[in-house]
Amino acid sequence: SFNDAMTQAMECCVPLVPVKDFSSMTPYWWGKSHEVLLQEKAIAEERCLEAAPGRERRRARKMLHKWNRKVRKHEQHLRTKSWRNFCDGFRDQRQLYALFKRSQGGSSVPPFEDL
Repeated sequence: SFNDAMTQAMECCVPLVPVKDFSSMTPYWWGKSHEVLLQEKAIAEERCLEAAPGRERRRARKMLHKWNRKVRKHEQHLRTKSWRNFCDGFRDQRQLYALFKRSQGGSSVPPFEDL
């Protein structure tokens, strides 16, 4: 059929490109402490799903919200710490400003050597 012919032509002419698996990539700020928090959060999620309706489920849901807040705050702390470490690596604040301006697509900024 026409569809079979088109599929066969496509398979012959269009090369297959491997797709990068982003699920295995972890952010540079990710650490063991964050992994532990995520495991605890997963346990809270399971308990929430398995809890009987009523008081037990409300209690489990409260605990899940608590773990969600903990994970969010910990991620925020890790990102902030990572950004501060990155910024501390610059010899001159003007280099950091130039990097920021370049990332914003602003006007031409001289190279770091000229700063």
